Amino acid sequence: MGHTWPYLMNPPPTIRFTGIQVGMQCWATIEFNVIVNNDVGISIVPTASPSLRIEKNNIYDNDVNNIINPTVADISAQNNWWGTTDIDEIEAKIHHYNDDPSLGKVNYQPIATSEIADAGSQD
Repeated sequence: MGHTWPYLMNPPPTIRFTGIQVGMQCWATIEFNVIVNNDVGISIVPTASPSLRIEKNNIYDNDVNNIINPTVADISAQNNWWGTTDIDEIEAKIHHYNDDPSLGKVNYQPIATSEIADAGSQD
């Protein structure tokens, strides 16, 4: 017999998601997205071997981090709008080599100086 929610807790917890989850062997370009109001904007699976280029996105106002890179691979994340041009604020929302030298870097400079106008368009 199946159970329906809320058989464990009432009310159910608020569930928020990662904007984009990158898995295993991934060769991709992530561009022209609006990635906001998540717990984490972009998260990479720790066991992944990604070859990623993340560019021309609006990535900001994610509660925990805008990008988490728990792999040893360096990630290119240049020319994105981070909701600010303040490097310290941008760095504070990216988990990578600067937080743990055993991790790969997220290379986010140069940064966009304003929102990416075409990001999120459905054209």
